[in-house]
Amino acid sequence: MPKIQVFVSKATLENINTIVIDKRNFNQTEFNKVILENVVKTSFICQKLLGINSFMSEIQDNEKLDYKLMAYAVRNDTAEVINEFFPKNEENT
Repeated sequence: MPKIQVFVSKATLENINTIVIDKRNFNQTEFNKVILENVVKTSFICQKLLGINSFMSEIQDNEKLDYKLMAYAVRNDTAEVINEFFPKNEENT
């Protein structure tokens, strides 16, 4: 990659460095907010879709597809996965 040698004033150099530093900064709070927002949206969408589908006459008699049982299974499966990555300590419970 070719290089160019450029001479700039001190003020211009400070402006460039400020821009670079601003671009490098990672805002963990903003990142967490965006992730949480998307997770919550996904959760609400899934709840609504499960609720809508549970009223279909074709599956109402199928016990495996009962909305309450599916919601319970999802909570348990989620807890298992979370516990795998973040095990509960005796001190924290």
